Amino acid sequence: MRKAKFWRKHEKKLMNSMGMKATVGSGNTWIEKEDGESEHFLAQSKATQKKSITLKREDVKTLFENAAVMDKIPVFVLSFVDKFEEYELVAFDKADAMRFIEMANAEESDG
Repeated sequence: MRKAKFWRKHEKKLMNSMGMKATVGSGNTWIEKEDGESEHFLAQSKATQKKSITLKREDVKTLFENAAVMDKIPVFVLSFVDKFEEYELVAFDKADAMRFIEMANAEESDG
């Protein structure tokens, strides 16, 4: 089992790789919410070395509410980590994901 120090370091590295700043205390303060943020995004991260991750409706709801208050796009990042591999999945609200897809398709059409 990995120690909390490893997971804090992993979270900070993950947020930095996505152009976000990791929040103090993994977002458990009254000032900073969730696990990372940038000018446009607010992110929640779940990571494990186990075979599955539990994703609770309340966590998603809280992320959406905090992002709405801050006028940011909610992002959920799921990570599976072991000695040899790391799988990361980034999830957006469907409406935001559709906007990104439309933007990518428009760029392809213009190019």
